[in-house]
Amino acid sequence: MRRRYRQAGFSIAETLIAVSIFVIVVVPFSYMFISSLRTSGQSQHVTTANSAAQRQIQMLRSVPYANLDNVPVNSYNAGTNFFATTASVNGNTVFRTTIPLALLPDRRTELPEGSGTIDLRTFSLANAGGKTVNYAAATVTITWTEPGHGPMSVTMRTLMSEGGINDV
Repeated sequence: MRRRYRQAGFSIAETLIAVSIFVIVVVPFSYMFISSLRTSGQSQHVTTANSAAQRQIQMLRSVPYANLDNVPVNSYNAGTNFFATTASVNGNTVFRTTIPLALLPDRRTELPEGSGTIDLRTFSLANAGGKTVNYAAATVTITWTEPGHGPMSVTMRTLMSEGGINDV
C-alpha cells in the first residue's frame, strides 16, 4: 500500500492574494507617514525662520532710532551705514541691509540655505500736538530653500519712532 504525503504550504494564488492585500493596506500608510515627516520638517523650518525674524526685530527695537538714520554716517556702527543700500519695493525706495549669516540659524542643519534682509522705510507725520514725528517701518524677511518644495520665506514688520511708537 502506498502512502500519499500531502505537502503543506500555500499555493501561488493564495500568496498573490496575501501580497496584494498587504500592498493595498501598507502603501497608503507609508505615503501618509512620509508626507507627515515632510510636513513636520517644513513646519520646523517655518518656526525657526519666525524665531530668527523676531530676534532681528528685537535687535532693531533695541537700537536708538537716531542710530538707524542713513545720513550722515554715525559713529554708533563704527562709521558704516547700517542701511546704506537702497532698493525699490512696490515702487517705494527702502534702505536695505543683509542680515549677517552669524545672526541666522545654521544653514546646514536648522534652515537650509537660509538668508535674510531688513528693509527700512522712513516717514514723517504731524501728531495731534502738531509736532513732526519721524518714524520708520522695518520689514524683516527670512528666506530658505525647502527640499522638494523650493524657496520659502517668512516676513515680519514693525514700526519704530524717535519718541517711541506712542509719539506717532
